[in-house]
Amino acid sequence: VLAAAVRDREIIRFAYRRRDRTVTDRRVEPHHVVATYGLWYLIAFDTGAADWRTFRVDRIDRPESVRLRFTPRELPARDPADHVRQTITSTPYRYPLRATVPAPAEVVRARLPMSISARVQPLDESSCTVLLGADSLDRLVRDVVALGPGAEVDASPEVLAHLRNVGRRLVEQSGGAGSRDREFR
Repeated sequence: VLAAAVRDREIIRFAYRRRDRTVTDRRVEPHHVVATYGLWYLIAFDTGAADWRTFRVDRIDRPESVRLRFTPRELPARDPADHVRQTITSTPYRYPLRATVPAPAEVVRARLPMSISARVQPLDESSCTVLLGADSLDRLVRDVVALGPGAEVDASPEVLAHLRNVGRRLVEQSGGAGSRDREFR
């Protein structure tokens, strides 16, 4: 339905479940459907908000064409994938985190290909800062682990406590801090 509406330039309506789980009714002019970061997104001009919006497709419910055509507007980015990246990285997340990583920015970016919220800035040729964010503490853990060894993390006490708890559980699951590697047959 979404791809056909983009192709046919037809206005669609749907129920949308936001990040905070509230549901809103939307009426939009669909521009593109983009797959990135392991998710699908709909870029559309929201007629109710009179502005561009990026919607996660998995949060769209009951999409239907209203059978009205529209003239496409110019996208406020050079291409749809860039628009999705810009939108997502500027979104405030419940759990923000800042890290200083002893690795070049391009190496760290390659370690975070599926991270929606990562913003990586070089400090010099061998280190960078990374701003991460997530609405789930466990999703944030995945990205922190991907930063690699030696990362210095600055975050809220809640985030730091969760990272420590996960670290303790991993140590316990691997046989404890002082255990030797076991040979498996």
